[in-house]
Amino acid sequence: MKTKSEYQNFESLASKLLSVPHAEIKARLDAEKKAKKLKPKKVRAAVGLLLLLFSSAARAQVYEAGSVVRWEKKSYSQSAHIIRNQTVYTVVVGDLTYQIARRSDKVEMNAGQQLKCRVEKGHLIVLNEKGKETKYDIVGAQ
Repeated sequence: MKTKSEYQNFESLASKLLSVPHAEIKARLDAEKKAKKLKPKKVRAAVGLLLLLFSSAARAQVYEAGSVVRWEKKSYSQSAHIIRNQTVYTVVVGDLTYQIARRSDKVEMNAGQQLKCRVEKGHLIVLNEKGKETKYDIVGAQ
């Protein structure tokens, strides 16, 4: 008896499914696909707009005025067997004095030179006249 009712339930469900025309099912599925495709575009556009806003805010960095007091050549060890020279600059920014360097022995700034710079995560970012940023390691501060 139980199997008859299960069979009747199955037969009822199958007849309901088969009574819906194929064109109607296809139209509903196509409408769902179209709705799903539109949503990600809207989300992508919103995310793109937010990224644009944040990136433009990140570019609007505040630079402070500073000046180079002096520079000197110092040696540093990159590994146990290699010793190289680097130029260490003493830069005054506000009330603080920084010693900054890049891993290069080329002299890029002169004593008395005025700078636009900012401190970021252990680095002093210097903005040159052309608007290009150069990152220097802070090796000391007073």
